[in-house]
Amino acid sequence: MTGRNCPSTFRLHPTIILRSVLCTLPIVLFLLLALPPVFHTSLLCCQPLHHDLTSQETSQPHHPMDITKYMVDEAGIQALSNHQIARFFDKNKPITQENCHETAALITGGPIAPTPAQGMTSYTVIAGGVNPKAIQFCAPEAALDMKVMALAKSMYKNFAPGCEKRDSLGPLIVYEMDVVAGVAFSIAQREICAINKYSLLERTVQDLAK
Repeated sequence: MTGRNCPSTFRLHPTIILRSVLCTLPIVLFLLLALPPVFHTSLLCCQPLHHDLTSQETSQPHHPMDITKYMVDEAGIQALSNHQIARFFDKNKPITQENCHETAALITGGPIAPTPAQGMTSYTVIAGGVNPKAIQFCAPEAALDMKVMALAKSMYKNFAPGCEKRDSLGPLIVYEMDVVAGVAFSIAQREICAINKYSLLERTVQDLAK
């Protein structure tokens, strides 16, 4: 068999091509006429569902989560403070709460009242009348860094208390501090974070960021 009998390329005759086009043309026309209604029907079926979902998302009001229900209230803070006070003096025997009050009275010369919020390693009272002071009795392991206290005062001005180290009471270190106006965040947090009082939370964050 010679090369002339086996052509290297296969070529369709124009007549064959024309017949193929004419044969497939009705099928193409049918698809063009039949498929669009099918697509439209599908879209119409899907549109109400999409519309319902969209309308639900836009029509239903957004209710922010009330996080105050996870926060301890003022009564809970008071119960915690009472527990911390009892634990503090149990750990630092033989020093008593009365010993601390007597020492605070000698420093300020005024009535004594424990602060509403306490700590695990200290006991703090407000002492004095017209110009009250905060007197804090700290366990040795919780001694304040006076350099840091001075730096905080220089940075935050009236938002940080001036602090002076006084004589010790047994193993406890005694500090005299200015009383900074305001309420402890642990006590005010429920009011600050209430859903209808976002302005208070925003103001608090702004003040802390200054």
